[in-house]
Amino acid sequence: MILLKCEACGGNELKKQGNVYECTFCGSKYILDTDENIINKNLTEDDIISKLVYANQLHEVDKYGEELKILTECYEKDSSNSGILTKLGRCYRSLNYIDKAIEYYNMAIEINPNEAAAYSNIGTIHILRGDYDKALPYYEKGLPLFDKADFDYWIAYANYAVVIAKQGDPKRADEMIKEAELRGYKNGKILRQMAGIKKKGILSGLKSLFS
Repeated sequence: MILLKCEACGGNELKKQGNVYECTFCGSKYILDTDENIINKNLTEDDIISKLVYANQLHEVDKYGEELKILTECYEKDSSNSGILTKLGRCYRSLNYIDKAIEYYNMAIEINPNEAAAYSNIGTIHILRGDYDKALPYYEKGLPLFDKADFDYWIAYANYAVVIAKQGDPKRADEMIKEAELRGYKNGKILRQMAGIKKKGILSGLKSLFS
């Protein structure tokens, strides 16, 4: 079966991982049998869902301190919800508590090894620290877990291009950024600067012929 809508929050972004559908917003889970019929549900409570909606609204207007308070309340009620843990990681990262962010992302991965955003966000932290070798495995693990129809995939894919450039393949990295730009990614110029990708003009091209 194909599950199109979460019964708990009404969200339509459900990802299938093995025999489980998980709502990317509230973390509700639907367990399937071998015939892909739902045999068990773990639905997030209504009061937590309403708080997550409010927390997202706070995040969008950069009120991270207030968001943290709300997310902490959600975590205290549902400590096994990997989606809440990932949102806590994002909030701590926004507050510049980077080690705390990594801690929560790792907690999310421990509960749900398929938590794509947690992997890619740790990878991004390592990029910003200049630790490209450390970033690499997180993108390699996280990217295959995304649905390519999800714009978050292309954000992670574009960020991964920085790692590829720093690993010695700027040409491939530039092609990756272009691919993400075709899907609506807007920060390609910044990523190219981070990756050290330079556009060669006519004079620089001629100069290279004589070097």
